[in-house]
Amino acid sequence: MDGRLLIKVPEIAIFLKKARFRHPRIAWDGPYRHWPKIKAQIQVLKDAGYSPDDIFIFMLFNHDLSYEEMRLKLDACRGWRVRVIDCRFRPLDSISDGYNPQAKSQSNEEYYIHKGWTDKQVRVFRRAVRQQNIAIMLNLPDGRYIEGVEKKYIPT
Repeated sequence: MDGRLLIKVPEIAIFLKKARFRHPRIAWDGPYRHWPKIKAQIQVLKDAGYSPDDIFIFMLFNHDLSYEEMRLKLDACRGWRVRVIDCRFRPLDSISDGYNPQAKSQSNEEYYIHKGWTDKQVRVFRRAVRQQNIAIMLNLPDGRYIEGVEKKYIPT
């Protein structure tokens, strides 16, 4: 959903809610400094009756914004208690993608790693998104992940 349109015509969010549209998604491809705009878009959805944990934010990573900036954006989403859909960038002209999420590490010859990113950062960011989403779904304190909580086992 184009969040800019939500700000201009907030009634759209009400119509979507009345039509039982579930899990609205907003894209946040811009820099962290755009957080007030994203927060305002989330507020429009909340005012229409959506709960924060029903709202998703698309975030393009492994691209122009640094890993550090993406972590700031992820932290903002945790503060708002909205879930994130991480979208790993690949060039439009790439024919195949050898990314293997189960691999411990891969080289930039196996899949596209943007300049300024590393394979480790790609994997750590994806893990952080998954863990944060679990913490939000389970309503954990401060949206912070606790190891093993999704398996109902918390090591002591």
